[in-house]
Amino acid sequence: MMKPTTRSRSPLLLHLLQTLTGLVVAFSGAVALALPGELDTTFGTGGRVIDTLGYDIVSVRAMVRQPDGRLVIAAACTLNLSQPFFCVARFNANGSLDLPFGNSGRVRISPTNGGGYAIPNAIAIEPTGNLVVAGQCEMPATGADFCMVRLDSFGTLDGGFGLSGWVTTSVSPANADSANAIVLEPGGRIILGGPCDYATVTGVNFCLARYERDGKLDRSFGNNGLTFTSYVASTPGGQSDVLTGLIKLGDGRLLAGGHCDTMTATGVDLCLMRFSADGVLDTSFGTGGKASFAVGPGNAADYAYAMALQPDGKVLLGGSCYAQAATGFDFCLIRVDPATATLDTTFNGTGKLTLPMGFGALDDVVRSIVVQPDGRIIAAGSCGMGNATTAEDFCWVRLLPEGQQDRAIAGNTDGTGVIATAFGSGASNDRAYAMLLQPDGNLVLAGGCQRNVGGMLESACLARYQGGPFGYTACTPDLDGDGQYHPLIDGLLLTRILLGFNDSRALSGIRLSPGATRNNWNLIASHLARHCGVRGLFWTELSL
Repeated sequence: MMKPTTRSRSPLLLHLLQTLTGLVVAFSGAVALALPGELDTTFGTGGRVIDTLGYDIVSVRAMVRQPDGRLVIAAACTLNLSQPFFCVARFNANGSLDLPFGNSGRVRISPTNGGGYAIPNAIAIEPTGNLVVAGQCEMPATGADFCMVRLDSFGTLDGGFGLSGWVTTSVSPANADSANAIVLEPGGRIILGGPCDYATVTGVNFCLARYERDGKLDRSFGNNGLTFTSYVASTPGGQSDVLTGLIKLGDGRLLAGGHCDTMTATGVDLCLMRFSADGVLDTSFGTGGKASFAVGPGNAADYAYAMALQPDGKVLLGGSCYAQAATGFDFCLIRVDPATATLDTTFNGTGKLTLPMGFGALDDVVRSIVVQPDGRIIAAGSCGMGNATTAEDFCWVRLLPEGQQDRAIAGNTDGTGVIATAFGSGASNDRAYAMLLQPDGNLVLAGGCQRNVGGMLESACLARYQGGPFGYTACTPDLDGDGQYHPLIDGLLLTRILLGFNDSRALSGIRLSPGATRNNWNLIASHLARHCGVRGLFWTELSL
């Protein structure tokens, strides 16, 4: 790229003024670049997809991306407002429905022949291209069970799997079991994890089940194929320990995450349990194989719904935690070092973070977490917006590797770094349950959105956002890098630079905030050069 000449200040003036509107301009041809957080207009209509799939209610709960770029969603669907069933749909990379898949792009499946309900919670893709979908199914004889189905790449049930493509497992005698997570193992074995209810014995427990490739229980795992563990083993009855995430660690052990009733002053907290590769509780982890983490104050309830493993082996657990009366339940995340079963205090200084995303005391819920290759963390779910225009919206936030909010996001207008997207009309509820990160850095969220205010009708909704390239930092007016746009600091710096102060004089007499990461002229000039395309206009070219 050609360097601008030093004969005119107008290019610099233009560029720095454009930072105030969040626009990045390349000096070679002055081409506007799409910024992280903006909707990808090549996807669907203006970056969004809304599709009824021909059903009354389509509540998307999970999503996976095929190697060819096509997206597969799993949802609980209904016809004529009857009992929900599994429905799976596949979309092309541009957001259009993939019509050759199943029946015009969709597949309807139910193991109960209309006699009960089926709700999917997780989906995974095998190396063969087959799809495994798992959730909760109500069976006539056993009640709510773990269940899963396997489909081939065309959306056809795999007749060699379980009973005509279906597997159901009654894990507990109280008939309240739900598979929330899937782990695929080499050789085709499948592990399901979720809550199961042992009623008056130990209450709701963390439960695991492992299956052979043909869908039969692997009797070498746990206790005859099954494992169940309560956080407080000695307390019968009313406990509620809900497994929502499951990760296979590099050494083969299994780390299960969710929320647990600790039977202490802190109440329901985020929690982890670790198991051997064969489903035995690993008592070397935490206290007897278990660890819990209070996020909200006092006995405030903390709920976990999302889990992610970082490349360095640390684990992120996120959900919805009660912060205070003014904000209600907010986005919350913790980072844990599994080696010590303790909070990683390099994350936000404490190992935990609470973020009010919406407005007032309305609920904000993290449903999915991804980690970018550059270490930045994205948490997504739904936020309570609480106005006449929207009720709950898709929303997400990106964090720096150390847990600070990455405010260099163009898709928001208030400098908070929060991205919120409404689908429905009026005060409709739009809830994102699934998220994935594409190889190009773009981000896809999927969930359900209401078609009528106050009604039950719901559509499948997807949104794709610009996300990369990885390691990219947008040109912003936050010149000192403290995460805020301060008129008396950043505004004064901008004004002085526009007037030609091209050295340490630009900072003379300015008291930077303690959080400033760019606290000298060289760092500010480097930011302008690297991320704003401004270099060599009034100062000596830096070695970048």
